Amino acid sequence: MSVEDKVCVKCGRTIPGYSRFCPYCGAAQPIMDGNDSLTRSEQNNNNGKGPSSAKKLMWMLIAFLLVVGFAKVTTLKDGPSHHKIEEEMHLDMFQGQTAYGKHPKVTVSKKKGTTIKISYKSTALKNIKTNPDWKRLVNKTVKKSKEFDGVYGNKKYSKIKIRTDKSKKPLFKVDKGKVLYNKADKD
Repeated sequence: MSVEDKVCVKCGRTIPGYSRFCPYCGAAQPIMDGNDSLTRSEQNNNNGKGPSSAKKLMWMLIAFLLVVGFAKVTTLKDGPSHHKIEEEMHLDMFQGQTAYGKHPKVTVSKKKGTTIKISYKSTALKNIKTNPDWKRLVNKTVKKSKEFDGVYGNKKYSKIKIRTDKSKKPLFKVDKGKVLYNKADKD
């Protein structure tokens, strides 16, 4: 190594003294004039290894604790609240529709899925095989089920059933856009 040469602060190779960047590893080099010089031991202190493994471990531990702390403080959700989904679904499916009774209800549960209750007196249930209101409701429900499957982390939301307000027996069931049961097909 000549007087004009220096040692890279990162990789430890000998490089020209005028170099601002190491031609081997690309690391930025300190600018030295004639009065400033680093001894070879100061330059090699790093040995090209960067921070010591103890420092790396410490930083990884700090980062891990920050992530865990953030997760504890915040609630990570898989989309909007079930109440918001109920409200939006009700507006989308029943806005201005009276064929399903005065108060059709949408209930979303993280464990049970989505339930739509329509009035047992609903005109959509008369002649269910040919009723266009029933077909419209079925098509909208299948569409919502597909949408929920592709958007929300909780796949139960895409499991939708339609029943009347007087019976727990479903009239229609769909999961991930696939129809599992339709009373209109059975009658």
